[in-house]
Amino acid sequence: MNDDFCLRFRAIKAMAGTHNADALRALAAVVAHTRNDRRLRHRAAKALTRTHGANAAKAWAAVVQSRGDYVDLRKIAAESLIGTHDADALRALAAIVANTKDAIFMRVCAAKALVGKHEAGALRALAAVVQDKTDKTHTADVVLRELVAKALIGTHDADALRALATVVQDDTDDVDVRELAAKALTGTHDADALRALAAVAEDMNDDFCLRFRAIKAMAGTHNADALRALAAVVAHTRNDRRLRHRAAKALTRTHGANAAKAWAAVVQSRGDYVDLRKIAAESLIGTHDA
Repeated sequence: MNDDFCLRFRAIKAMAGTHNADALRALAAVVAHTRNDRRLRHRAAKALTRTHGANAAKAWAAVVQSRGDYVDLRKIAAESLIGTHDADALRALAAIVANTKDAIFMRVCAAKALVGKHEAGALRALAAVVQDKTDKTHTADVVLRELVAKALIGTHDADALRALATVVQDDTDDVDVRELAAKALTGTHDADALRALAAVAEDMNDDFCLRFRAIKAMAGTHNADALRALAAVVAHTRNDRRLRHRAAKALTRTHGANAAKAWAAVVQSRGDYVDLRKIAAESLIGTHDA
């Protein structure tokens, strides 16, 4: 820090794109040290972008958590942690997402970086955020919760699954958030989550896209509640054709009693849609239902 500013700036610029451990450590140190000139830190941050080494990740984590630091640096730090699997960095990002006193755009950036990550601490923080609809009408808060729901896609974490199930069933919540929560539950085997999806799928007063997503999320399940709900959607002629068709697809190759009865009802209804009757007939191949 005692050397010439321009020389240091040039040295930092010269290291951009390097994979050398010493160079990366030095760049990370420049970024993390708040006594360094903002321009030097910014240049070092740019040089480190898309670098996911341990030193870089720790530097980013330190910067991203420092609410007193420069906003542009924190934003670069959050964006640079997209793709990281460093546990400390993921926890730092989760802490930002969960911190309601932090700037909303920082929380959104942090949530983006957590998409596709399944670190336990991060998942717990995300689960809390996705349920928090303190200001469900505020666009930025809705965007944040949508990103959090995306970040929870494919999770097997019990807390996260409970949170998503709660959101899906809450008809006072933002419908887009609920739809993303339903998407996040696709393929789940959690009984409570499947019951939530089943309830939404059957509710003819609920949003069409949400019901469609809930039905799609239950495809391939063997859960009794889910199968009963899918069968009910198929059998009920008041349901939109597209919903019934999607539920029928989700039930294909399922030979449980509820499914068989739904297929039987559809296949006998000559006034029903031909494509649905065809799916019903094909799905009854192999059934032993009397």
